[in-house]
Amino acid sequence: MNFERGVIIPTLIVIYLEIFSGTADLSAIEVEEDGKLKELQVSYGNNAGGQNINDAFLQHCHDSFQGKEWQKIFSNVTPADAVKMEANFEKSKVQIGSTDSDGQMIEVEIPAAIRKGIEKKSITLKEGSLVQYDDEEFLFASDFVRKELFQTTCSLIYENSIRYVLCRDEAKGIKTVILVGGLSESPIVVDLLRGKIEQDFPDVKVVVPDSPFKSVLLGAVLYGHDPMKFSSRISRETYGVAANVPFDEAKHDESKKWWSEIAGMYFCKDFFSIHVKKGQSVNLLESQSAQVYKPRSKKLNVVSVPIYSSSNVNPKYITDEGCKRIGNVRLEIADSTGGTERNVEVRMMYGGSQIAVLAKDINTGKAVDAEIVFG
Repeated sequence: MNFERGVIIPTLIVIYLEIFSGTADLSAIEVEEDGKLKELQVSYGNNAGGQNINDAFLQHCHDSFQGKEWQKIFSNVTPADAVKMEANFEKSKVQIGSTDSDGQMIEVEIPAAIRKGIEKKSITLKEGSLVQYDDEEFLFASDFVRKELFQTTCSLIYENSIRYVLCRDEAKGIKTVILVGGLSESPIVVDLLRGKIEQDFPDVKVVVPDSPFKSVLLGAVLYGHDPMKFSSRISRETYGVAANVPFDEAKHDESKKWWSEIAGMYFCKDFFSIHVKKGQSVNLLESQSAQVYKPRSKKLNVVSVPIYSSSNVNPKYITDEGCKRIGNVRLEIADSTGGTERNVEVRMMYGGSQIAVLAKDINTGKAVDAEIVFG
C-alpha cells in the first residue's frame, strides 16, 4: 500500500492473513505527515492462519469415517491427490459468504483412493456425520464451515494478535485495522474480525483493500523501490560488538577475567557492548549512540571487532544463549600515535534493510575508515 501526504489514516494496524500460512502477521504503523511510515511495534505473529482452517477441515474428514480400514486407505493417498484436495477446499472456503443460506452445500473433490474405498464400502461414514458423499465429491454445509472451521481460527487471530496489540500502550491512538493477504478475501473472515473489533474497540475502523492478496505484492514492490519509506523501525534483535572491558569483581564473572601485560590490568572478555537494543525504535539514517573502543596493541592500525546479534534485550556476554556472530566491524586507524590509549568512537546507523558503521579517532578528530563485513 502507498500512503501520500494528506492521508487521513494517522495510525493503523496492518494484518497479513495468508491463505496457506499457519500464522497471522501484524504490524502497527503510524503514517506521518510527509507520507513516511513509523513502526510502532515489531511485527507480531501467532500460530493462527489459513492453514489452521485447512487442518481443521482435513481432521474433520478423517474423523467422519468409522472403523480402522480408513486409516490404511488415507495413508495410500498420493501427495499430489492430497494437495489437489486441499487446493480445492482453498478455492471454496474464500468464496463462502457470511450470509449464505445454511442449506448451501460446498463441494470438495476427493482423492481416488478414498473414492474407491467409499464406493466399495470398505470404508463408511459415521452415522450423522456432517460430511456427505455424492458423485465423487465430499459435501459440506456452508454453516458448518462458517461456525466450526472459521470461528475458532478467527477467534485466535483476534485474541492473540489484534486484541493483544490494540491493548498495548504502544498502540494507543490506533484508529484503523487493514486486512491484507489471501485469507482477507474471505467474507467470513472479514465479518468475524470486524464484528469482534467493533464490539471491543468501537472507534477502530476495519478496512479491506479491493484486492487484499495483490496489495501484499504491491507493498513489496513499493518497498523494493523505496526502502526508506519507513522513517523508523523497531529493532528485531539487540546488536553490538564483542569487547574487552576493565574487570569489575561486582559485575563480571570470574571465568571471563584475564590479565593484560600491555595494559597492566585485568579485563573482562566476551563482553557484549550493546549499540541497539531489541524493541528499540530506530530512526533510519540517524547514527545511534556512540561506544568507544581502544586497540589491544600499541602499533595496531587495523582493528577487526566481531559484531553480534542477540534475541535477548540485555545480553551480558557474547557467549550467552541467543547470541550469534553476524560479522566484523573493520576499523583502519592510520595514526598509531597514542598506542593502546587511542580512543575510537563507533556508531551504528540503520538504513532500510541495511546497517552501516561510522567511526572517528577521538584523539585526532579524524574519521576512521570503517565497514561491516558480514558472514
